[in-house]
Amino acid sequence: MADDTILVVDDETDLVHGLRRTLSMEIDCRVLTAENGVQALDILSKTAVDVVLADVLMPQMDGLTLLERIKSRDPAVTVIIMTAYGTIEKAVAAIKKGAYALIQKPLDQARLIHLLRKGLDLN
Repeated sequence: MADDTILVVDDETDLVHGLRRTLSMEIDCRVLTAENGVQALDILSKTAVDVVLADVLMPQMDGLTLLERIKSRDPAVTVIIMTAYGTIEKAVAAIKKGAYALIQKPLDQARLIHLLRKGLDLN
């Protein structure tokens, strides 16, 4: 499983660093990070990634736009969307655009690890 790669995309630096530490300990994988959707697409153009964990609200490009761009490039990439503002409408929109799941902030660590492991199993 160490060949698996997760890309965490969020403009909250503390959250990204915390997730990198947590995921590195909980899941045998490589964890990459990006501060926004533009940076994430740049990473994805150079590196094979199995799962993307992306926030909805970010500067430059929101998470749903990022989701659409990822899926148009590589439908096999599993995308999990994070949001502090989880509405039914947002969840439905994310799933329709190809998201594997939507998880609310503050993150339930056990649920997040479970979703990421399942997402990695899909690849």
